[in-house]
Amino acid sequence: GTQLSGFWVAKYEMSGETNGTASQPGNVLTTSSIKAVSKPGVSSWRSINRSNIFTNALNYDTNSLSNANLDSHLMKNSEWGAVAYLAHSKYGRNKTEITINSNSSYCTGGSSGATANTNVLQSTTGNCYGIYDISGGAWEHIAAYWNGTSTSNSYGATLVNAASKYKDVFDAGTSSGSTTDNYGKIGGVYAYGHAIYETSASAYIASGTNNAGWYGDYSDFVYSSLPFLYRGGLCGSGTRAGAFAFDPYTGEPHVYNSWRVVLWNK
Repeated sequence: GTQLSGFWVAKYEMSGETNGTASQPGNVLTTSSIKAVSKPGVSSWRSINRSNIFTNALNYDTNSLSNANLDSHLMKNSEWGAVAYLAHSKYGRNKTEITINSNSSYCTGGSSGATANTNVLQSTTGNCYGIYDISGGAWEHIAAYWNGTSTSNSYGATLVNAASKYKDVFDAGTSSGSTTDNYGKIGGVYAYGHAIYETSASAYIASGTNNAGWYGDYSDFVYSSLPFLYRGGLCGSGTRAGAFAFDPYTGEPHVYNSWRVVLWNK
């Protein structure tokens, strides 16, 4: 309910560390020894379900920063939209598509051992000061889902049960998949700024022809069977990956899916 002057976005997809060493912790919660970090040149943290991701993101400021003035959470779709549009603007790539992170090992920043000065065309600004892995890398879990998703969903229960400020909930359509009369709507209104409705060529892109977003990015919306939203595309998606790509999935742990933390001031 508060207008924010801005927010902080993890520079890279999250990766895991166990006792200070890069690792793939798997489908677990963070602890004093297992931490989520945002660093370049390491494999992103994948194979973790949305429920655990959401909890880990909420706990990030407690377990990693110990800063009582910050409020950490899993990136919302409205926040992804803000990043995508800023990248598209004159303050970012100025209508030039972000180069895709096609590293098949899911290395953050586009390559093993990368630094902020490596692969700069994969950043949202085209230099070392931007945000990486927005295009390609792994599909990213986003704190957004289809209205009507059960609170008992084991893959995303903590998200579905969370306070409204931490999530975007898209209206349910009258039919799953084949029709989307509420495509891209929240509370009966098209959610402009989310880089969903206004960046897609049509209201529903059928499976197999869903490369109709800006720059030909993958464009497939959530529905009852696949209720959770993902953004950014995959390292192996080719031109269909990108800042304007989105896809639905179940929320279960998968080797293709990673995540990212956002911080607000409390």
